[in-house]
Amino acid sequence: MPTENKICVRQICFMILSCCLIGKILVAPALGARYASEGLWISFLINFCADGAFVFFVLKLSDKFPDKTFFDILENSFGKVFAKIVYFFLFVFLLFKAFIPIVEQKNYIEIALYETSPSVLTFAPYFLFSSFFCYKGLKAVARCSDIVVWASSLGIIILLALSVPLTDLTNLLPIIGVPFTKILDGAKNTFVWYFDGVYILLLIGNFKPEKAYKRKITFSYAGMALITIIYSVILYGEFGALTERQYFSPIQMGKSNVALSNVGRIDYIAGFIFAFVDAFAISLPLVFASYSIQKVFEFKNKLYPVLIVNGALLISLFVAHDYFIEIFRFLSKEVIWGYWAIAYVMPLIVATAALIKRRKTQ
Repeated sequence: MPTENKICVRQICFMILSCCLIGKILVAPALGARYASEGLWISFLINFCADGAFVFFVLKLSDKFPDKTFFDILENSFGKVFAKIVYFFLFVFLLFKAFIPIVEQKNYIEIALYETSPSVLTFAPYFLFSSFFCYKGLKAVARCSDIVVWASSLGIIILLALSVPLTDLTNLLPIIGVPFTKILDGAKNTFVWYFDGVYILLLIGNFKPEKAYKRKITFSYAGMALITIIYSVILYGEFGALTERQYFSPIQMGKSNVALSNVGRIDYIAGFIFAFVDAFAISLPLVFASYSIQKVFEFKNKLYPVLIVNGALLISLFVAHDYFIEIFRFLSKEVIWGYWAIAYVMPLIVATAALIKRRKTQ
């Protein structure tokens, strides 16, 4: 890819600190608290360590194959057909990964913006936005990240400012009082919101060479992890044992702060900000799915991958939205191992094989 068409490392960092962050704090904390109680933050830490280790591996891989995309690495090592097979599996994974956040955003908007439950048709226009986003590709993700990072920062600051005075850290005690098996259950059942390392995998070779890029991306990922963990700690400190009921926490946190009686319901600002940012966040897997299937089939018309991806998700939303709880349980408890196999195990095996083959030929 020509250098002028590549995105900046700064934009990848902003994507991590905005879109990837917001997707983990709407529903995941409440679900994690259901399993891990006050050990919620430890469950999140385990997830970040696992996904962060994969991000670190991907960045090392990009260092070994400078200016090469993952597709280029596979094609040069094992042939184009093999590379297309791997990318097809990644495409399928990204479609599955997109479903839960899309339904989550639909439900969040219905609760935050509507007094009565609207029809699923109300959310359908979102796919016009996501189709445009997918059509513009990785550059659109990069440019939007420059904007939404500031919006998400403002939303986080407002929520934490309202919630910190209400936080009772004794709700988190005893720190080691939760059985480790429950903490692992909390990690497993919330891992569907992770797998951000796949985005980095598909971005290598698509960003401009820059000094210390690995450090910048790693620190951005660590920053996202830290903010998410602090958020979960404050959420549990505010609500205690009731945290597991605080789905869509941005419209639940800080409501009891007495300052709101003087300045008005500024907590709504944070709620609307998160709805705005999450519209971009849930588009990420769709953009990368479009990118992946384009690599597989090499469509001459850029609309084809956009229509395939968004059409598949729109149809699944209409068909399955009434069975979301059952589908979520199936994905988070059973299919999650398939997520791991495609998102982590497969890339690790083929990338390691490519590294070994490269070393032998040198």
